[in-house]
Amino acid sequence: MSMQAPAGRDEFPKRVRDELEARAGHKCSRPTCRAATGGPSDSRASGESNVGVAAHITAAAPGGPRYDPTLTAEQRQHADNGIWLCNNDAKIIDDDPQRYTRELLVVWREAADERAREEQARPISPDAGGSRKLVAYQRRLTGDRPALRRAVEEFLVDIGAPVSWGEHYEILRMAIYEIALNAMQHGGAKLVEIESRAGMVVIRDAGKRFGISDLTQNGRGGHQAVMDLLRHAAGSFALVYRVDNDENEWSFVDQIFTDGANTPCSVVAKGVGLNEITIAREELARLESCPEIHLYPGRLWSYSDFAMFLGGIGPSLGNRILVVHGVRRTSPLGRWLPSLIARIRLPD
Repeated sequence: MSMQAPAGRDEFPKRVRDELEARAGHKCSRPTCRAATGGPSDSRASGESNVGVAAHITAAAPGGPRYDPTLTAEQRQHADNGIWLCNNDAKIIDDDPQRYTRELLVVWREAADERAREEQARPISPDAGGSRKLVAYQRRLTGDRPALRRAVEEFLVDIGAPVSWGEHYEILRMAIYEIALNAMQHGGAKLVEIESRAGMVVIRDAGKRFGISDLTQNGRGGHQAVMDLLRHAAGSFALVYRVDNDENEWSFVDQIFTDGANTPCSVVAKGVGLNEITIAREELARLESCPEIHLYPGRLWSYSDFAMFLGGIGPSLGNRILVVHGVRRTSPLGRWLPSLIARIRLPD
């Protein structure tokens, strides 16, 4: 394969530009943008206007952002080294390569590809299933208050949280920042790992042990942030805490997106009957690292199903709290459940 000339630029051929545009669904790949990049034009002879750019993930020439000297010319010109963006975001990522890393741009492109497949031939709807999906990414956060605050905000923006979380974004952003701050300033952690998955954001640290009950009982900023999250985002988001591999692990779970699936410390029991309830009890017994257990019962569960499940979990639950989702506290069922088990919480 031929090598790039030192002063040359390895531009994308037209077929690669067309491929990147099509794979992104003719929209900017930045999760918080997703602007359509093509449309009609009254002034152009072609009648078309395109504000999209096939941007290089690693630069097309030496000295450019994220340039990788180990790549061949063919590799720089390949679709694997490109991402489809609007003109504005193409400039933004090149002006700040420290923030917009190669790894971040790759996951942006992959998420845009997946979203385009989900949206194909589907009518526009604010409730579309893929609209709440976060970009999968991870970072390590360090620094003083201003640096940590900025790093949390940048991470959440880069994974698309302001769009995915909508009206709940600010309350979640503040709770995530306060927990990260608490881990470093009060827990003695040297750094905080933050990771996003499709329907949740996870924070890990190796500092002093503290859980949800600690923050709900006392404290200042962290206490208020968690209390407000539990009050005002209940039913839409769940906060889950556990100790995993000697680390604190906090998960902010989008319940609308996940419906309990793959949520840490959760028991998902969609079916009804004794067999399903037996399986749910066995799953609860395995969640030893969780001070709270989140139960997602089936939509068709009735009084007898809850009675069978709650009547047999005492030894496994111990002093832990059972958080039951999907049952309103003010409903007849919600008022009845605490009579069966004392350590229960109904957040919805």
